[in-house]
Amino acid sequence: MRSKYPARYTHLSPSPSVHLLAGASGGIVTAVLTSPLDVLRTRLQSDLYRSTRTPARLVTRPAQHLHETALIIRAIHSLEGWRGFFRGLAPSIAGVVPATAIKFYTYGSCKSFGTTLGYGDDAALLHAQAAVAAGIATATATNPIWLIKTRLQLDKNTQQYRNTIDCVRKVVAQEGIKGLYRGLSASYLGTVETALHLVLYEQLKILYRKSLNDTGGLNEELSHWISTSGASGSAKCATVLLTYPHEDRGLIPHMARSIPSAVITLGVYEFALRIMGP
Repeated sequence: MRSKYPARYTHLSPSPSVHLLAGASGGIVTAVLTSPLDVLRTRLQSDLYRSTRTPARLVTRPAQHLHETALIIRAIHSLEGWRGFFRGLAPSIAGVVPATAIKFYTYGSCKSFGTTLGYGDDAALLHAQAAVAAGIATATATNPIWLIKTRLQLDKNTQQYRNTIDCVRKVVAQEGIKGLYRGLSASYLGTVETALHLVLYEQLKILYRKSLNDTGGLNEELSHWISTSGASGSAKCATVLLTYPHEDRGLIPHMARSIPSAVITLGVYEFALRIMGP
């Protein structure tokens, strides 16, 4: 299958190790910058905080989301201080770095393999199969880390877990090794979102870059940045709206975190590829 755009609009093919390092770089930057939003989203989705929910009959749904979000922000700051917004950051970084490294290593490797089978660099099927493989590999390898991170974030008063190691010990003691893999099946279902996001991202990036090139007036670096950030943000917004449960009260903080997170991760990833790649 031939690429439908000229070579300058398609991906180069850096080595898998470059994808691994670039993915890890994007992950660690994203984890630090979006930690407060991640904590907020986790709290809003937790049954622990249902008492803060405003009855839907009193307010419109958007206003309800905003009201609940404001209440949780106030509660976290009042009870835990600003450090509460970074609770679980250590296991988050410990999870994000290998997760994004594995994700983009697998994604890049599968794309490279796909091109040897005759697929063009911009083929949607190539991106889809690579994204699904990357999602499955990442979910399997990092599920224990995300479980521990979530447990720590929900343990707001540190009454049950002293630290990350204590949390791991208690989970294994009480639930066994399989306790570290609770929710893994749901994580596998999440590969649908990963695949959709990356396919949309790759296709939008090609279209944005072609449009900017046809318009003219922008240098290559600025055109690359605009196409990357625009495509990643647009693709993530569309993916969330299509796949996220709209009845969930964590929708607004989820979008507020996931969209800039996607822009940061893919922006750093693409930047690192340009520096380290061919």
